[in-house]
Amino acid sequence: MGRREDIEEQLDKDYDLLKNLEDRLGTESDPRLELRWTENINKVKQRIRQREEELRSLSASSVQPEPVTPYPSPPATPPLESEPAGITRNKFLQWAGLGGAALVAVVVGQIVNEQPPSLEEQPIAEPKYIKPTERAPKAFGLPLWTVEFETVTVDARGKVVKRDDNKQAKFFKEDLGHGVTLEMVAIPGGKFVMGSHDDEKGRNNDESRQQKVTIQPFFLGKFQVTQAQWQAVMNNNPSYFKGDKRPVERVSWKKAVEFCERLSNSIDSCKIASICSASTFTTHG
Repeated sequence: MGRREDIEEQLDKDYDLLKNLEDRLGTESDPRLELRWTENINKVKQRIRQREEELRSLSASSVQPEPVTPYPSPPATPPLESEPAGITRNKFLQWAGLGGAALVAVVVGQIVNEQPPSLEEQPIAEPKYIKPTERAPKAFGLPLWTVEFETVTVDARGKVVKRDDNKQAKFFKEDLGHGVTLEMVAIPGGKFVMGSHDDEKGRNNDESRQQKVTIQPFFLGKFQVTQAQWQAVMNNNPSYFKGDKRPVERVSWKKAVEFCERLSNSIDSCKIASICSASTFTTHG
């Protein structure tokens, strides 16, 4: 086993250990033991960062510059008269019959350059947000915004194989104060099969039995609850990796419920169920 494979295997073990420690921390009620779990978690995170840095160093050192092969300069050709952007088939055949090899190469190069970019080369379009009008539909008393966006489908290697720029969603904004908002996106209802087959690779024993589930329409937080949103409601920030726009972490299930309860005190009661059930957290269990 090479050095890279050894580090990657150790990283997998560290990530599993970190998850187990965080799960234990989320269920611990003894403050002294909670402090011990936190110290162990910090040590594992530090070890993960060191090993990831070592992997990056290995990747940087393994990249070798490609040798540059001298290429002879093409023979000089007389300047061409300016032509319209479009080149017809007859015109190309005439040029190919009257001109030399260099002239044909120039024409072919122009045709190639005019080809539309591939799916992989096209940049993903930025989402377009449309403000609600006075007659716009509302949810929980708040007007619904519209966002138009593009989605891409990739294969197993990450290559773009399909694009769809005709997507649209509705959402509303809840003002949390201090310039912080919580965006909730409308999710349509539907049906799906929950669980996995007995022979499915990587399945767990708790994924049986398969059953059809019907979901009613609901609203879901656009992102995980950020540290700024948590701070606006809870007046504290327990996260280890600080950043207003980063997701809040090191939050137990009890604290997540408390977040919903505090949030319900500052908004209309009709909004509570949606926000508490649809907001997402990074929890320990």
